[in-house]
Amino acid sequence: MMSKGREIADAIAISAIAYVVLFAIHHNLLAIFDMTARTVVFFIPAAARVFCTLIFGCWAGAGIALGTIANSLFLAGTDQNNLYVWLLGLGAGAACSLSLLLWSMISRRVNGLVSPEIDFFSITWRDVLGFSVIQAVLNSSLTHTLFFMFPDYQIVVSAYLLVVMFVGDLSGAFLVFIASNLGFSFWLRVRMRC
Repeated sequence: MMSKGREIADAIAISAIAYVVLFAIHHNLLAIFDMTARTVVFFIPAAARVFCTLIFGCWAGAGIALGTIANSLFLAGTDQNNLYVWLLGLGAGAACSLSLLLWSMISRRVNGLVSPEIDFFSITWRDVLGFSVIQAVLNSSLTHTLFFMFPDYQIVVSAYLLVVMFVGDLSGAFLVFIASNLGFSFWLRVRMRC
């Protein structure tokens, strides 16, 4: 049986790796959806934020924070001060944990924050969409607050770009969910025929 410490470490590591991998895929293959350096119309790493939080609970927030920091320092190749990078990571991680807290308050299918007990057998696409909306609102709001606090990076803060970031997070998370759901359904049908 796995110890609780090992379980937490695995949740953090898997969440960080998932975020970094999806960010690298986005950065290398889907950069056509970028409106600015930090505002994207279709952002697939948002799927890691949603799914890792649903699976691992609030510990996913620590992994997403580490993944965001790693992306900012090593993969994005941008010149940023360390305070901005750390606050960006903490904001992304906090949005994950806060979204789970809010969702547990309004959904009957989830109980708990640290180790959520989610009724995966009765979860619907509406539940995932609702959680994705909460996640997108929190992440885009926290990120734009950070943009406002650090005007040195000349990142434009506007209601339009806030909405674009919200749409990018929501579309990335939900469309990846739909694609993975369709892929899983196809895989099950193929297995049943064999």
